[in-house]
Amino acid sequence: MPKRVDPKKKGIILIFPTEAVYGGKKGDKKELANIVNRIISRSKSEREHQITEEEHDAIALNRFYDPKSISGERISLIKTLLKEGYDVRVIRPPTFPGMSYHDFLEEVKNIKGLGFVDVNGIPAVEWLRNVFTHAKPDLIIEHLDRATESLGLDDVIQKELRDKVKHISIESVDGGSLIPGKDFILVSNNISKEDEEKLKHHFKEVIKLPFGKREILPEYELSKSVAPDRRFLVKTDQIDLFVGVIPDKKLLVVDPDYYKEHKELLEDVAKKIKHEIVVVPEEEKRLYPANFLLLPDGKVLLNGTKKLAEKLKKKGVKVITLDKPLHHHIRLGGGVRCVTNILRGGKGARKTSKR
Repeated sequence: MPKRVDPKKKGIILIFPTEAVYGGKKGDKKELANIVNRIISRSKSEREHQITEEEHDAIALNRFYDPKSISGERISLIKTLLKEGYDVRVIRPPTFPGMSYHDFLEEVKNIKGLGFVDVNGIPAVEWLRNVFTHAKPDLIIEHLDRATESLGLDDVIQKELRDKVKHISIESVDGGSLIPGKDFILVSNNISKEDEEKLKHHFKEVIKLPFGKREILPEYELSKSVAPDRRFLVKTDQIDLFVGVIPDKKLLVVDPDYYKEHKELLEDVAKKIKHEIVVVPEEEKRLYPANFLLLPDGKVLLNGTKKLAEKLKKKGVKVITLDKPLHHHIRLGGGVRCVTNILRGGKGARKTSKR
């Protein structure tokens, strides 16, 4: 029997299990060091290095991912949310011994209070992960009935889910390129004209933002021994790594480097949507805390960044901070928001209306 919706809980939070798909790879430290040294030798900068897509792919093929650390961080996140009273459910595709997320699912199956969503494959997992802003609309009909039945949703929530999926099916970008506010949405500037028009039916303002630059080799990895104090950056359309919206408090949380590079644009955006900019403290930027999770009751789940937490508290935001920050997930290109999704809304959920 699926776990039923508990009306006393603050909302349903889904946990995505499959970043560990990239895990278990031994990597090649020698080749990785060679790649890093080639980047340094052709770069004019002494501290920051913009890498190409080819270099990004080469690094990804030769780095080591630690499945145990990845799972441990995610379990810590799950336990934090359960402790705070949320209805937490891990999306569970079919699994077999040897599959990269099998061990994770085995580890979490006995966590008290944790629920599961059984789906019929990885495409359904990815759909549920970006349920309101999915990149592959052809998967929606195929997996909707089974997913909602498995969740044990009541008729009202099923209708809400179906309506939102029906109306917002985005093909050109995924959930990391879309940051909704109450009556506006921030999108990466590679969104197609067709998808932009779809969003205009639901938001008064559709505001495009430029790509950001994320670190591919954080300071705790190989760069610490081979190239200390250097940063290796790759362009990405995942703007939710650099910008987060807290609608109830009218706040725009922005990565410090992204703010410096696009200050004039961001200040114009903040003025247009009548939000105040809060810049992430410089010393916490490598945890990408703008990639927070806006919880159903209006609280914010931060990636262990205490200084940003204090800044937000002074603005009246209720904050939950992870005791064990996500480090290994950042290697994979995402933070708290990237491994979670809200299925049932509450005080903090956005409301959309047709124009």
